[in-house]
Amino acid sequence: MGGVSVSRRRSTMEAVVRAAYGGRRLQVRKGDNLEAVVEEIIRRDLGDFCWSLDFDAGFIEQLFLYGFLPICSQMKVPVGSPCYVLLPKLHRQRCLLCDLRSIHVDRGARKRSKKYRISVDQAFPDVVTGCIEQHGESWLWPPIREAFSLLSDKARLANSHDDVAVRSIELWAEDGRLVAGELGFTCGSLYTSLTGFFREAGTGTLQVLALAALLLRAGCQSWDLGMGMAYKDALGAKDIDRKEFVILQRQLRAQTPSPGMATASSPISVAELINDLRCAKSEAPATEETVGQNSGTGTGVPADFSKQIRDMGFTLEDSDLRVLHTNCKGDIEQAVNTLLSQ
Repeated sequence: MGGVSVSRRRSTMEAVVRAAYGGRRLQVRKGDNLEAVVEEIIRRDLGDFCWSLDFDAGFIEQLFLYGFLPICSQMKVPVGSPCYVLLPKLHRQRCLLCDLRSIHVDRGARKRSKKYRISVDQAFPDVVTGCIEQHGESWLWPPIREAFSLLSDKARLANSHDDVAVRSIELWAEDGRLVAGELGFTCGSLYTSLTGFFREAGTGTLQVLALAALLLRAGCQSWDLGMGMAYKDALGAKDIDRKEFVILQRQLRAQTPSPGMATASSPISVAELINDLRCAKSEAPATEETVGQNSGTGTGVPADFSKQIRDMGFTLEDSDLRVLHTNCKGDIEQAVNTLLSQ
């Protein structure tokens, strides 16, 4: 009888959610072909969200693998306890920092950084508490918190994918207080931010800058910031179309992840990391955003690469130019051969 009751409740919840969303959002389930789901979303130009009642950690791990950013919502149903709905999000516009070396470091952050240290995966429950403390439960309702907890400790999860892991980032004051942090996940050489918090003015900025340096140490190629916002633009991030993001995400997830973030299991000086960031920035090739007006396209591709491609008579959309540069790892000869073979 218990099984019948659970099945009946699930059917009731599905009917309620389906009635609420109609045909505007696809329902996805554990075991679905997510590649086909992504293709349908792009082909039909659907909105940002799908929906599901499955909170299995392995399913959420698969959603990460296919570029979704899953959040949780709560809906009222006629019977029983609250109905939690998983909302896998595949943004029409995704905000990315494609070159971590280009992140803006302000002088004030450098001065403040001496007082703080940063660690990775050392205080997951405390970071969750900090996020809820600042934002309320918002989308971090109990079932998704439990799934994220499992994905942050892969030893508890059978048949998990080695290239995906939920991460907690912790910023510590000199007296040992946790003053800022965030939850995110790695997928190959792509890092995605999920949510974060800060408890003292300016500590959120320090945490972001220190994390950028850690990602560089780990060999991450891009930082996925989810939805575009003004403060992300100020960091140097750019919005890209959903189709372009999917292509880039597939390339980055296939790259072998570096164990570099594990080096922050013990807190590292934020001042040291920001200095690393400044050094990396000085060594980075100029992009079209940093060499004055140039073409004015804002592609985020090194200006010399872009110029050589165009001087050879190839005319590419900015999105195609970015994908070409990523695929060929900046090798101009390989890029030209690729274009000639098409």
